[in-house]
Amino acid sequence: VLKLYEGGLKRYVHLHPPLFRKLGLKNKIKLGPWFFPAFRLLYGMRRLRGSALDVFNRSAHRRLERSLIGWYEGLLEGLLPDLTHENHALAVALAESPDGIRGYEEIKERTLAETRHSVAELQRRFLAAKDRARTAQAGGD
Repeated sequence: VLKLYEGGLKRYVHLHPPLFRKLGLKNKIKLGPWFFPAFRLLYGMRRLRGSALDVFNRSAHRRLERSLIGWYEGLLEGLLPDLTHENHALAVALAESPDGIRGYEEIKERTLAETRHSVAELQRRFLAAKDRARTAQAGGD
């Protein structure tokens, strides 16, 4: 990249850290080469992620994200006993539902609430399809 430009090329990173949002800062901050050693330090600390030494691990958002794993596993385990040909498409839609959880912080909380709402509706339809299949099977016996 440096060969494509004449003169000096300066790199900057624009960030909006959660701490700054909590302090009321609404705009991203511009960090130049002077901050790159801090990025290297954070990169070196990646092995601490998820451990007791992870300084970011205790935030409410991280706890929420970790709880989503169990929520999703429970969702899938709840589908398997009642899976039929009639509700298969709904089971696939339910399994894909976490794809709608996007963003950081408040945005993620909003998309999570929307996803949980749509999952509740899909679960209702999933169970109704299962009940219809049982009723049809009982009527055919």
